[in-house]
Amino acid sequence: MPYIPEKVKKSVLVDSLMPYFISQGKVGDKYEYPGRLENLISLRSNRVSSDDFSLPFNADYKGEVLTALADFWAREFFNPLGIKHHLVYSQGYPGRNIIKELCKKFPGIKLECTLGVLKVTVGKYEIIFRFHIGGSVWKRYLENNGIVAGVQLPVGMRKWQKLEAPFFPLFTPSTKASVGHDVNITQAEFFEATGDAGHQLVEKLSELCKEIYKWLRKRGIVMLDTKLEASDEIICDEWFNPDTSRFVSEANLAESIEKGVEPEFMDKQPVRDFCAKIVTPFFDKDGNQIIGLKGLDPENLKHCKFVEEYDFPVEELAGELTRRYLMIFKLITGIELADYQREYLL
Repeated sequence: MPYIPEKVKKSVLVDSLMPYFISQGKVGDKYEYPGRLENLISLRSNRVSSDDFSLPFNADYKGEVLTALADFWAREFFNPLGIKHHLVYSQGYPGRNIIKELCKKFPGIKLECTLGVLKVTVGKYEIIFRFHIGGSVWKRYLENNGIVAGVQLPVGMRKWQKLEAPFFPLFTPSTKASVGHDVNITQAEFFEATGDAGHQLVEKLSELCKEIYKWLRKRGIVMLDTKLEASDEIICDEWFNPDTSRFVSEANLAESIEKGVEPEFMDKQPVRDFCAKIVTPFFDKDGNQIIGLKGLDPENLKHCKFVEEYDFPVEELAGELTRRYLMIFKLITGIELADYQREYLL
């Protein structure tokens, strides 16, 4: 279980469900679903994470946006297309998530940020697709003569330039580390470990991502990259939201590529950028001072304590996150968060 700062540890725990409590993650909590062994309760908090650390502050509405977007994509896209996912719907409240059935018996459940889901075993790998070249693979692209995840890409591309067929989207897997940070691997390493099932999964999710990419482009949004998780054929955890995807506006992306500057991301990039510049009191194995949280170990208690006690500009970072998450929700769905909740979640 990851280290959760005391400031945010108890911010969303539901007292009436504590006998069923399973675990607390960086940004979400899990409970057994009373009376249904095949289901779980998934609660999305307002906690903020970066570089595998849970940070000591909350961003208002963040958990609600993630919950509503999961429901939106399943309702408007996955269900009509027959895409299997882990959300479970109610028999007693048609069109609502099954979590609504628990509200009378277990007070304190907040429907805006809680979902009933299938109990599945998440795969060992992060399934990452990139539609534009940039982010964490940009350095590898430059240093390895255009080779990323074992794939030779065209050389001389500009940062955040769109990848074209047969490289669109580019699959760049990583391991889900139980200790420390995830580790990037090649496509060949992934397929060697997963066999035919891995090939089928990646092919299926690649086609899904292409459809989502086209759908978002019609709304003036460019999804630069996205991360998915799956259990066999069931898509689980989170999908196509500001925590798992990098969104930018179409107009801003074109301008940023032309000028050679970073675009204005619609996700939690300001938090990533801030955390990358934090000067820590720790040193790496070569004696160099560690700059940025990515160089720290989330399993090291001293490192975790440093992050917990660091003086983050909370009002600035949290406020900007809230603004961005609410903005991207409206851009994707076409309606305000509160209106969507009244229509489909409450």
